[in-house]
Amino acid sequence: MNTPIFYIMLLFVLLFAVLEVKPLIKKRMFRELVAASLILLLALGYGTDLAMDWMKLPNPRGLITVVAPLSQSFEKTLQVNQ
Repeated sequence: MNTPIFYIMLLFVLLFAVLEVKPLIKKRMFRELVAASLILLLALGYGTDLAMDWMKLPNPRGLITVVAPLSQSFEKTLQVNQ
């Protein structure tokens, strides 16, 4: 079990909660708050799975290989030529 990684992830979540949640709620930016929270929860889930050596979640590498051509086409489309 790799507990220092787990504690670092918890620290990061607490920093996010302290520094970002209250300003986002005050500015009524609920979509950004939900999107950031979902990404953070997904990262926390995968990080916990890795830190505790559970290996219960699917490997995201398969998804990355499926999405890579789409990502490359966006890069080519959005590339700025000088």
